[in-house]
Amino acid sequence: MKKFFTSIIFALVAITSTAAMAGRTDEGTWAVGADFMFDSATVAGPYANLEFELGKFTKTNELWGGTLELTADDYVTTIAAGPKYEYYFDLDTPYIPYIGAGIQLAYSSYDLGESNSEFAIVGELNLGMKFFLTENTAIDMSINAAAASGDIYSDEDGMTSNNIDFTIGFDFCF
Repeated sequence: MKKFFTSIIFALVAITSTAAMAGRTDEGTWAVGADFMFDSATVAGPYANLEFELGKFTKTNELWGGTLELTADDYVTTIAAGPKYEYYFDLDTPYIPYIGAGIQLAYSSYDLGESNSEFAIVGELNLGMKFFLTENTAIDMSINAAAASGDIYSDEDGMTSNNIDFTIGFDFCF
């Protein structure tokens, strides 16, 4: 299923690439976006991650902002929020790679026989690419690695403090 969705995204990118243009990463530009990840075949049942982002380019190619993230599967529900930083490598093309880092405060509730909840500090690193369809709109694809101070993610062995996922989203710059 993941391959199918990935193939569709890459096909859309290829079809629209003739109309694409370099994006706005200049100082003073605001960026707002939403990223999504869904996996229907995890050990913990269907897994979904939805992240909302808001930021401002304080210098050209440097975005400072914040995120609000919701994550859920059959056992664990997590809400996290915090600041983030992203640096863009503007190649003067519609494809703009970036690296990012952030820190979040997370609250996780889970049911593994009995209900529990936990607060944790989460450090996150991102590696991604934005494909600008127009000067102001972009498709965002990123790999995200997170490490938490507590066990707030589920995997095949139960609960863990680490998580890696791939998200696809849509951003608007103004």
